[in-house]
Amino acid sequence: MPFTPFHMGAACAIKAVAGESFSLMVFGVAQVAMDIQPLYHLLRDDSIYHGFSHTLLGATLIALGAILIGRPLCQMLLRAWSPDPADPFLTWLRGKPAISWKATILAASIGTYSHVALDSLVSGDVYPFAPFASVSPLYGLVSMGALYLLLIGTGILGILGMVIVYMVESSAQK
Repeated sequence: MPFTPFHMGAACAIKAVAGESFSLMVFGVAQVAMDIQPLYHLLRDDSIYHGFSHTLLGATLIALGAILIGRPLCQMLLRAWSPDPADPFLTWLRGKPAISWKATILAASIGTYSHVALDSLVSGDVYPFAPFASVSPLYGLVSMGALYLLLIGTGILGILGMVIVYMVESSAQK
């Protein structure tokens, strides 16, 4: 199962393209929320890790929670984080302390639904359409190693993309 940090790779690429229309922090909150149930089962040494949280219905409920709880939590953290004014990149990366509803909804939705899709590729106990159907149509399409490489690669490209956007925006302001 790709743990939460691997899912963030794809989010970096989305952030590089979508800019302020996508909240990387809310996406992260959604990722952590998605993996609470699997973590619980992992700590109990259960044979099945995924469950309701890794269905489209569960992802929808978690997205709603990430929207309603994640937005104010992330805004509070952004207001508390004051990067060194001498570091223009961190100041740019922090962005505005207010996260728009559009950025929140987009990040929470992409975060939860992509999580189900990615985990269903490599985890046989993910049934996205449960409780209506016990099928996992994406399972086995790629190997765990290939998925990790894809997510690491998109993360690297996303970070490079964000640096390029920063450089372009910084040079345009001069």
